[in-house]
Amino acid sequence: MSHPFTSELLKRPLLFDGAMGTMLYEAGRSLDECLDALNLSHPDIVSSVYRAYINAGADVIESNTFGANRIRLGQHGHTDKVRDIAFRGVKL
Repeated sequence: MSHPFTSELLKRPLLFDGAMGTMLYEAGRSLDECLDALNLSHPDIVSSVYRAYINAGADVIESNTFGANRIRLGQHGHTDKVRDIAFRGVKL
């Protein structure tokens, strides 16, 4: 029995979302800030970007967790929030 994702791929190409950072910048966020931390501090903004891509026809949404790792988050003082930021990014 095949997985639904695989079955759908056999039928047609799937459309993915676009650049999360660019959309967050367009929403008024600075590219110098820790965009992954917005999952905790401004989940409404992140969710609105997800919704915009879905409304535009995206079949697949990537989570806002590109830099959600100990090294990258540590540069912004969020080393202790890696799990929370990553979990929230997927949960949204």
